[in-house]
Amino acid sequence: MADNDSYYRLRLEEELAAVERASDPVIANVHREMAQRYKQMLEISLYLAVDEPGHGALTGGALEERRAILG
Repeated sequence: MADNDSYYRLRLEEELAAVERASDPVIANVHREMAQRYKQMLEISLYLAVDEPGHGALTGGALEERRAILG
C-alpha cells in the first residue's frame, strides 16, 4: 500500500497547488473536490494498513466495504 499512499499524497499536493493557480473559481472548486477525494483515499489506505498481520486487523463488513472501495 505504500505505493498507493505515495500516489495519493502526490496527487493531493498537485490538486492543492492547482487550486492556488486557478484563475476561475469554478476550476478551483473542481481541484478542491479532487483534492478532497485523494485525501479520502489516502485516509482509507492508511486505515486499511492495520489489516496487515500483527496490526490488530479489522474484521467484518467495515473491512470488506473499504476493500471494495479500493478495488
